Amino acid sequence: MSRSWFRSADAGPWAAARQAAVLLVMGAVLNLVLAVFDEYPYLDLLYAGTNLALAAVAAFVPWRRWNPLWQLLLLPLQLLNVGYSTVTFGGFETGNAPYLVLVHVWIALNFPRWVTLATAPLTAASYLAALLYVEPAALSVAQCLILLLVCVLVGLAVTAQLAAQRRDRDRIAQVERWRAALTATLAHDLRSPLATMQTAVEMVREESDEMSAAERDRLLGSVQRQITRINRLSTSLLDMERIDTDGTLRLDLAPVRLVDAVAEAVEAVGGAGVAVQVPPELTVEVDPERLQQMLINLVGNALRHGRAPVVVRAEDAAGWVSIEVRDHGPGIPPEVRRTLFTRFGADGAHGDTVGLGLWIVDQLARAHGGRVRHEPAQPGARLILLLRERVPSR
Repeated sequence: MSRSWFRSADAGPWAAARQAAVLLVMGAVLNLVLAVFDEYPYLDLLYAGTNLALAAVAAFVPWRRWNPLWQLLLLPLQLLNVGYSTVTFGGFETGNAPYLVLVHVWIALNFPRWVTLATAPLTAASYLAALLYVEPAALSVAQCLILLLVCVLVGLAVTAQLAAQRRDRDRIAQVERWRAALTATLAHDLRSPLATMQTAVEMVREESDEMSAAERDRLLGSVQRQITRINRLSTSLLDMERIDTDGTLRLDLAPVRLVDAVAEAVEAVGGAGVAVQVPPELTVEVDPERLQQMLINLVGNALRHGRAPVVVRAEDAAGWVSIEVRDHGPGIPPEVRRTLFTRFGADGAHGDTVGLGLWIVDQLARAHGGRVRHEPAQPGARLILLLRERVPSR
């Protein structure tokens, strides 16, 4: 990222410190301009030198090593300099008050709202002390109250605008994450059926004379299942247009008989030996396509990375449906568990299904108001998908 003196308010302590340095240099320039016309320019030069020294401190001290609030130590020094110049020039508040407002704009750009509320009285009090020394008390108090109000209102307005911009950026980022996830899902889930189809077609072509009719039918049935799966994935492209502006996936909810959904998912991954223990009366309200996506990823993950037998069981518990996919393999290593449901979080030894497929399950479960978790088994691993029987309206 290229460096500049002024950067966005989210750029951190580096930008905040250099913005402060620019303000101090501006104060020094004003003092130098006054020195040209003042009968006693030495004080102007003294104030200019003080501002330049503070600007050097702001620009070159390594603030990023410390808490950003340490930069507020520059504020009392600026207030002292402004107050002293106000006294010296007999209440030259016309130039100093706007400068103090700029200081509070800097505070609002780089610090939380409570800092604006906490420092505005300090600014007004220091300015009041200087004006009381050189002007009538009533006039000084009125000017002080006006300055306090202006500083607070300007600071809060800037802070509110920045908060709105951050919320907009977060929503846009969430939308882009979903779009990236859907694109990655298609690329991820297309590889397996295409490889299966290629293998089956090559076997039929190369061994057609020696192949029995039953074997040919089995291979062609496998191809047909993978074509069905690819058709289902291609319709997922429409999900790109089903993402709301707040970054959430719109779901087409419908009652689904869970035992049928599990059987379809098992068939899609070619898991003929998978044991299904799902009560036939168990029904969930879900997006059918998204449920299939979650089940295919869970069962496919167990078949690829675990060992038989793979068991899918489900039960109803107090408004939640628990779907457990259990394998009897070596289990998931401890170093992989903490990143199991993150995108590309697992190491290459477990394939991108662990790093992407389970992340997809987690994201879709959350979209339904549910969750997915891992539990170790002896032997093997359990992946448990929790879905509500009825998704709350949003």
